[in-house]
Amino acid sequence: MRDQQNLPEQNERKVILVLDYFNYDKFIESDDTRAIRLDESILALAYPVSRNIENEDVIQMLSRRNQLKPGAILIQNPFLPDEYEPVSVAQGNIAMAKHFYFSQTCMYLGACSVKVLDRMGEELNASKKGKASAGHAVASGEIEAQSKSGRKSANSMSLEDTFAANNEPDFVMAKKVLQDTGLWWTDRTLRNLYEIREQGGDKLVSRKLSLNLAQEVNQSLEICASLDVIGTIGKIGMKAQYNSDVTKIENKEYVFEVQFAN
Repeated sequence: MRDQQNLPEQNERKVILVLDYFNYDKFIESDDTRAIRLDESILALAYPVSRNIENEDVIQMLSRRNQLKPGAILIQNPFLPDEYEPVSVAQGNIAMAKHFYFSQTCMYLGACSVKVLDRMGEELNASKKGKASAGHAVASGEIEAQSKSGRKSANSMSLEDTFAANNEPDFVMAKKVLQDTGLWWTDRTLRNLYEIREQGGDKLVSRKLSLNLAQEVNQSLEICASLDVIGTIGKIGMKAQYNSDVTKIENKEYVFEVQFAN
């Protein structure tokens, strides 16, 4: 963890915790929080955020959006590192974002349609039970809640995207989408799709592939889970207690069929 005087580089800052000043002091002094404080991917902030920290662009933006309330736990969007989602909706929202970038990449590769064929859901045991607190109902229940919200988001996800029948491939833009979002390096399935389409030209007519839409965001959620961030916050005396089983981090794996126009 980096404290307010030593902000981590933006691409390192996977999780942001916000505590009121009273609990922040206990947080930085307690032996219970040592593992969290040593983790470079976690940033803890005291509320209200001091002016010198507000001058940091991303923190200022989050403050303007009223996201930095006491008890907030924010998860970095792995595709847009300046953006953060509340832990309660992070998995669902970020999985939908990955689906968007996947479909956009397929469009630039010359696809005429991208269709969801099946979902292979799996729940991952990634943490313990915990107690937590909150100024605005942030609790161990929020990680479980994000799993439920993820299922709701999946229900609202587009099941089929259709593009123009004469859609011409633009490999420069396809590669740019993958590299700008980091998917070029984090998801080999998408990179392989690009490479076979780019090298094979119009020989690839269609492809079925499985894609885990939660792969990247789960890495950040597992940081919270493995360090029992929620339960540890409860130990330092947050007021309203919430009990929940936070072991349900989902693998949101879908089977897609991509049809190419030429």
